[in-house]
Amino acid sequence: MDTIIFFGVPAHGHINPTLPIVEELITRGKRIIYYCTEDFKDIIENSGALFRPYKMEIMNKNNKLISKNFISLTRSILESTDDIINHHLEEVRDENPVCIVHDSFCTWGRCIAKVLNIRAVCSTTIFPIGKKFLNPGILMMMLSRLGDLIRFKKLAKYYSKKYNIEVDLKHTIINKEDLNIVYTSRYFQPKSEEIDESYKYVGPSINHRDEDLDFPFEKLRNRKVIYISLGTLLNQNISFYQKCLKTFAQKEFLVIMSVGKNTEIKELGEIPDNFIVKDYVPQIEVLQRADLFISHAGMNSVHEALYFGVPLILVPQQPEQLMIGKRIEELGAGICLNNKEINENILRDSADKIMKHQSYLQNTNYIKETFRKAGGYKRAVDIILDTLPH
Repeated sequence: MDTIIFFGVPAHGHINPTLPIVEELITRGKRIIYYCTEDFKDIIENSGALFRPYKMEIMNKNNKLISKNFISLTRSILESTDDIINHHLEEVRDENPVCIVHDSFCTWGRCIAKVLNIRAVCSTTIFPIGKKFLNPGILMMMLSRLGDLIRFKKLAKYYSKKYNIEVDLKHTIINKEDLNIVYTSRYFQPKSEEIDESYKYVGPSINHRDEDLDFPFEKLRNRKVIYISLGTLLNQNISFYQKCLKTFAQKEFLVIMSVGKNTEIKELGEIPDNFIVKDYVPQIEVLQRADLFISHAGMNSVHEALYFGVPLILVPQQPEQLMIGKRIEELGAGICLNNKEINENILRDSADKIMKHQSYLQNTNYIKETFRKAGGYKRAVDIILDTLPH
């Protein structure tokens, strides 16, 4: 039985799209080993893969993966890389895999595949980056983190020489291979004409999640539904949640708000009768019943909403999310708000505008069709297997 090894990073938005691919590969007779942190052990094992934990802290205990500064993120990736290679290279060699599938942030996956001369595929959960990488925002980040930038450049020079790979700011977050799987459609990709054919756009990788659906879905029947979530990482925002409570209290909508496990619901104050507030919500199931999604503009959440034809109000928390939010707005499928300027009037007006103007729903449904035609996780598996030696 052929073995395929996955290298992941500790973030649901990066792990979740790979799990249907893992399940499909197993269905087609492949043995899957998946490296990640202990936090993701259960969901990886539930997919049928053999879970292997990284034997060291990855991207440090403060989880720099959620850093709002891109320069700090790239430095942290390279600081983790050598330790992971040293701990796991021989282990991977012993498994003799036919392929390595690594996240676009996993420089160590690219290096290990290069050293062992193994076919590699990059799993890309962000927009692929075109020719114009350095923009004013990136330049400002570089100036604000000169210490991180100097450290990054020293590490990049070391890895370029040791592993004979191209290492710079851009390549540290794309880690491009000859085959790169992208979980969106080419239509949704900004400046798609700059992206080469090594990137295969398969659309969102969505499969029905096997989870305990202890949720009052009966309350959603025959109601207009607004769903609110800031994702799983940067979701501790009492002020924002309170603005939502005040904005939509006693409206004709039913509002479902997911606040995350680190937010104390009692701190929000009185919950209006037309709200359901929980620390966790079965997002896939709720989105299939929602009319509007107020989101942080994380790639995973945005794709799930568009896949089910739900227009969005975007409240980006970091630069990557701002890019996604602006793309949604550009395509007419939602409204992107400035996180620092949000108030109750802006939220209310934005929701009313989307609910009243059918163009938002029509544009959302057009994107939805491009996603569904892209083929999803089954096409991703077809592409991966077609590249393997027979």
